[in-house]
Amino acid sequence: MEAATITADPIPLLTPYKMGKFNLAHRVVLAPLTRMRSYNNVPQPIAIEYYSQRASKGG
Repeated sequence: MEAATITADPIPLLTPYKMGKFNLAHRVVLAPLTRMRSYNNVPQPIAIEYYSQRASKGG
């Protein structure tokens, strides 16, 4: 039985990416989700906190 070979090739999903004027640390993105927290189709202040948490490193 042969030993497994480990390569140090970067995983494309986790590599930096430039999208227009934005420099992304990786290619994992989150589509906007209202989660039924909007009234009259206007985002509420809680949405700022929700997306800020997910946009932070490790979020």
